[in-house]
Amino acid sequence: MSTAKINQFNSLLTTASGQMSTLSQLRVMIFIYEHDECTISDMADKLKIEVDAVRKIINALQGNKLIKSKYDKGTRGRARRCSITAKGKKLIEKAA
Repeated sequence: MSTAKINQFNSLLTTASGQMSTLSQLRVMIFIYEHDECTISDMADKLKIEVDAVRKIINALQGNKLIKSKYDKGTRGRARRCSITAKGKKLIEKAA
């Protein structure tokens, strides 16, 4: 990862103070921003993070209204699809 990208991440974490506290939360936010309507299992697989850890991150981000999730009816309500909120999108774009 380039120094510029790391500085960008640090800037985003600072901008989001109180809303995102870990690099893992930021990684998940960026993944959702880039892959709208993604599932938790997709995120876990692509980001190499345990599914339970992704669930905790999703719950924290959702609590701060940075993302939203809904259960996918096609999977009989087992899979959650996540998308970024306007507040989350603004936060990501502010750091870009």
